[in-house]
Amino acid sequence: MNVGELKTLLDRYLKRDDLRDLYDRWIEFTQLRINMQLRLQEQEYRATTVPVNQYIALPPDYIEMRHIETSADNGRSLQYVTPDQIDLLNNRFKSGRILFYTIIDNQIELIPGPAEDSVAELEMFYYAKLAPFTADAQTDKVLTAFPNLYLYGCMIEASAFRLADGDGVAYTALWRDYAKVVTDRQKAGRFGGNLQMRAV
Repeated sequence: MNVGELKTLLDRYLKRDDLRDLYDRWIEFTQLRINMQLRLQEQEYRATTVPVNQYIALPPDYIEMRHIETSADNGRSLQYVTPDQIDLLNNRFKSGRILFYTIIDNQIELIPGPAEDSVAELEMFYYAKLAPFTADAQTDKVLTAFPNLYLYGCMIEASAFRLADGDGVAYTALWRDYAKVVTDRQKAGRFGGNLQMRAV
């Protein structure tokens, strides 16, 4: 599904087309809802860099880290530590292999910092914000895979605008139930859940 098809579907669900000037805002709010509440495989991205000092800027679309590793030693995961632990660890690990990381002020801080002649690559897997739709980008991975998340999210916003409290409750329940099914199935697939096909 693309954003044009989503808007046509909203016309049919609302049984009116005089609210179309609000659709872009409702879609934006739905993207914010997805960014805040869900962590889907379709939101995952990979980025690589060769760090030249202790600090690396986060990608501008960053929401949350899933995994980060260095190519040194044939590949090694870094351990997350809280910002409160940084000073202690910085004092203990002034040089050597990069072992830890934390996130402060939209930056990744590595502990210890890389050596000046290090060529090890840092690879991060992170959850990214959904990008706004444009004339050149009429869909995204989430809208393609799970259009109901957008549909129900927009209908929640429409219900609030129309002061239709009953509709708002119903579509909020639909959104939560659908989101739970999607996330549960993705977790089961990722972590080795034993899903079986059953006749209905």
